Amino acid sequence: MKSVTWTAKNDGIGPNEFTEFAFIAANPSEPGQISWKAVQTYDDGSVVEWAGSPDSEKPASVTKISEGDAVSSHEDHEQSTTSEAAEEETDTSSSSESGSTNWIAISLSVIAILLALIGLFRKRA
Repeated sequence: MKSVTWTAKNDGIGPNEFTEFAFIAANPSEPGQISWKAVQTYDDGSVVEWAGSPDSEKPASVTKISEGDAVSSHEDHEQSTTSEAAEEETDTSSSSESGSTNWIAISLSVIAILLALIGLFRKRA
């Protein structure tokens, strides 16, 4: 990727304000640092370059890429299966608890509707 251009919406970004601009990209395969040079252009035509060294007045943003743990696809599948089993176990216990709560709420709702209908028809009769 060589460059990305973001344009502020509406009235733009005012003094002492900031906004976040997001994008998705793949990390490099090797650990290291990536320097992100930014050029900020204002409505009056003035330009600020955020491309300096880390100790400068206008430093470039730096992202540190570190090496992650290597996991083979077999181990990945095993971990996923174990994780799914644990989630199912948790879901089953919580769903049985919430299931009884749901039945209580539904039962009370049905009773309330029946009482309302009985009261409605008794007044008319």
